[in-house]
Amino acid sequence: MQVNTPIKDFVQGYINSEISRFHMPAHKGNNGRISTGDITEIKGADFLYSASGIIDESEHNASRLFGTAETFYSTEGSSLCIKTMVYLAVTHKNKNQKNLLLAPRNIHRSFADACILCDVDIGWIDSADNNNNNSICLSKISKHDVEKAIKNFPDACGVYITSPDYLGNITDIAGISEICHKHNIPLIVDNAHGAYLAFTEKNIHPIALGADMCCDSAHKTLPVLTGGAYIHFADNNRFAPFAKSAMAMFGSSSPSYLILESLDECNKFLAENARQAIVNISDKIAQIKAEIKKHMQIFETDEPLKIVLAPNSIGFTGEQFADYLREKKIECEYADYFHVVLMISSFNTQKDLEKLKQAVVETKPKSPIKSEILAPEIPSKLLCGIRKAAFSPSEIVPTVQSIGRISAENTLVCCPCIPVVVCGEKIIQKNAEILIKNKIDKVKVVISAD
Repeated sequence: MQVNTPIKDFVQGYINSEISRFHMPAHKGNNGRISTGDITEIKGADFLYSASGIIDESEHNASRLFGTAETFYSTEGSSLCIKTMVYLAVTHKNKNQKNLLLAPRNIHRSFADACILCDVDIGWIDSADNNNNNSICLSKISKHDVEKAIKNFPDACGVYITSPDYLGNITDIAGISEICHKHNIPLIVDNAHGAYLAFTEKNIHPIALGADMCCDSAHKTLPVLTGGAYIHFADNNRFAPFAKSAMAMFGSSSPSYLILESLDECNKFLAENARQAIVNISDKIAQIKAEIKKHMQIFETDEPLKIVLAPNSIGFTGEQFADYLREKKIECEYADYFHVVLMISSFNTQKDLEKLKQAVVETKPKSPIKSEILAPEIPSKLLCGIRKAAFSPSEIVPTVQSIGRISAENTLVCCPCIPVVVCGEKIIQKNAEILIKNKIDKVKVVISAD
C-alpha cells in the first residue's frame, strides 16, 4: 500500500523556505538544540482538532492502514484518548443507562482521572483468576466475568478493559465484544501497548476483534516520538463525529508538530516495512526467550514483543535484577518485586538481544524467593463517589495512618500508573501495605465528604 506524508512534506517545505518566523514557538527555528521542524498551527499546517487539510489527509492514511472507520492523532499520548473515550461513552449512552463504566482493576490512572472529570462511577469486573496475582498489573478476565459484571450493573454504559496489560497479557476481546454487543453496550479498549498488533501475521488489533473504540500509544511500540498516539473507531456514526471536540476539551490547544510529523512518517513504515519487521523481531525474541528459560523463569506473555523476566526464580527481586541489568548497560521498562518488563521493537538490534541473553547467562543463581500476593483487594463498595471524593476537603497523612480513611486521590504505583487505591475508596490494610511496599509513605485522604 502506497501512502504519502503530507505533514512531513509541509514542515520540510516550511523549513526550506527560510521564512522569518513571527509566530510561536519562541525559538524561531534558530536554536541549534531544538528542531527547526517545531512549528505551530500556521496557515497551511491545518488544525489538529478541526482537521481539513494535511492532518486530515494523514489521519485518513492511518485509518486505512489500521483498517478502522476513523483514526485520529493525539500528541498527548493515550491519556488524552482515554479521557476522550470516557467522555464519549457517557455522553452517548442510552436512556436507561447511567454514568457507570465497568472495568477490571488494572486500569491506568488516566481512566480513573477521566471518571473524576466526567463524574463517572466504576463497577469492578472481578475474576477468580485474580485472587492469586502477585502484580497490580494483572487482571485476567473472561467474557463470563464481563457478563456477570453486566448482570450486577445492568445500567452500565460501557465496558473498559486494558489489553495488552503491562505484563503482556492479552484479553479475549472477540469474546468480550460479543457479550457487550448482546447487551447493547460499547467495548472500550486501552490498547496503549498494542499499536503494532494490527501488523502482526494475524491482525489482533482490538478494532479488528470487535472493540468499538480504542487507543494506541504509538510511541510505545512504533517509531513515533513520545506522546504520539491514536484513537480508533469501529464505525463513523456513534462516537467518531464527536471525538475531535472532546479531544479539544481535554487537550492542549498547542499540539506538537514534531509529534504529528512522526505519526505521519510512521504511516510510511507501517505501509512498507512493519509487517516483515515485526515478524523478524518476533522470531528473534522467541529464540532469545528459549535461551533465557534455560537459566531463569520468564512470565509467559501473549504479547510477542515483550519479555517479562521472573528473577525470583534465581533469588533476585525484580528491582535487584533491574539494577544488575543497568550495570550491564541494559535499561528495562519496568521492574517490581517479582518482574522485570522488557519492551522490544523492530528497532532493537541483534546486539541488544545478545547483550540481554549474556547478562542472564552470567547471573549466579541463589535460593528462589517465595511468591506472595500483591494485587490490590477490591473493597466491597465506594464509600464516596469518585468525583465527590476528589473535590472534598482533604489532608495528607502517613500511609500507615490512612487505614479506614477515604482516599481523595488515585493513589498509584509509578510506573506503571495503576492505582492501588482509587479515589473514593476506603483504604484497607492490605492495600495500605502494598503502597508502603512500593515506597508510597503518604496519601491524600478525605477530611469530610459531606
